[in-house]
Amino acid sequence: MLIGLFVLAAAALADDTMTNPGFEMVTGLHGTFADSWSGVGNVCEISVTEVHSGTRSCRLYRAPGEPATETGLNRWYIDGSGQGGAMLSKTKGWISFYYKAISSGQDSILHMYVIPMSSTPRENTGEQRTDFQVPRVHIGDGQWHQAWVKYDYSSVSAVAWIQISPRVIGEGEIFFDDFGYTLYRPAALQIGDITVFESVSYAGDSGTIQAEIENIGDYYYYNCYAEISLPPYLHSQSGDTVYLSSIPNSSSRNASWLVYGNRDQAVDTVVVTIKNSSRIIIETKTFLLKPVMQASIPSMGSMLEQGETLIFSCAVLNTGSAKLIAAAGAISSGPGIQVESVICSSVPVIPPGEAETLSWVLKAASQTPYVTVSLCVSAANHDTLYCQVQFQVCSNSVPPAPSGLLGAKVENGAAVLENQKVYISFVRSDFGYGISELKMNSSSGWITAGKMPDLGENNIYILRYHAVIRRVCRT
Repeated sequence: MLIGLFVLAAAALADDTMTNPGFEMVTGLHGTFADSWSGVGNVCEISVTEVHSGTRSCRLYRAPGEPATETGLNRWYIDGSGQGGAMLSKTKGWISFYYKAISSGQDSILHMYVIPMSSTPRENTGEQRTDFQVPRVHIGDGQWHQAWVKYDYSSVSAVAWIQISPRVIGEGEIFFDDFGYTLYRPAALQIGDITVFESVSYAGDSGTIQAEIENIGDYYYYNCYAEISLPPYLHSQSGDTVYLSSIPNSSSRNASWLVYGNRDQAVDTVVVTIKNSSRIIIETKTFLLKPVMQASIPSMGSMLEQGETLIFSCAVLNTGSAKLIAAAGAISSGPGIQVESVICSSVPVIPPGEAETLSWVLKAASQTPYVTVSLCVSAANHDTLYCQVQFQVCSNSVPPAPSGLLGAKVENGAAVLENQKVYISFVRSDFGYGISELKMNSSSGWITAGKMPDLGENNIYILRYHAVIRRVCRT
């Protein structure tokens, strides 16, 4: 009787202590796999070639086209038994572990799930899994990384057990080792976002570089340092080191440096480092100083009459953290469109956060069903961008005005269909009947409801989706 009580007590304690966290015990207690664990699908195996500590780890490998539904790892349990097996009964806390990601398919994801389980036990509580996804920058880097997953199902009565479940979704290979559980995580720092705030009127020459220092643990962090390393042409007004006396748990503090210097390189790096009170490095993060050029052509009419001119413009925006140098546009066109004059085709500098407009005057010189105008925008310190716009140039014949009578006719180089409420004309150009115009008789007179370049299937589709036009056509 006493032995039975001892066994029950030991079992009750075991589910809270993450038994066999490093896969070292393989006694046959749960088959041929490591004690307290069970494999899911193919391939899940114990490895002795890649370990974080000890002599064993767990390898998950999922090949392309693997037919098994899942590839992963679970804490050992028996579905429907009413027992938790080796799952955890702590419904709140942190799971820590180490991983070494070898490979992953382009659309694949390497997960570590914390799954809420019912007393059945089964995943049927209605609660979502807590998920950690391996960062792609860690895949193939040859390093072991520690990760922490915070979960809390303590307010959900349906959750009785916690399952720990690494998974490979898609294809990939990864090793896991040294799992652990703790209710509260010690204070832990990491570098969050690094941002440049430009000085007004001095963008690209003066700005504040701000790094968010995050405490992702459950206790205050006291006495740490944030240091910045700048390119040689930049300098910080107040020095390279910022002292932070404390950072509350689950909170952050900002470290800021007012930086001077001409930022005009294609790319350069700023390195932010956080250190503890003994000046031992905790984490380092790199931020790229570079211009980011965006080019956009505003919406303009694509149907032109022969002889018509228009201003063709392109907005060039620098959304980066360094100046854009010698931005210039070059325009070219097929037959039918010619460049009449240049308004502005280049600018010497576009500071970060600012925009300039490049523009030309174009003329619709000759009739054509379609012609492409191409624009390339270059800069001395940025890759070239390319844009294209298509136009149709039709005859400048003027269709007859709506008569308000039922009829069909060809007049003034246009074919017309009309009645008391709807009027549609098709202008004849050198390439045939092209641009059509639909008008409707409203309370304020005849108004243009829409135009289309030809009678192709796509344009019938456009007309069908203009509610006003559809309603008039049915009348």
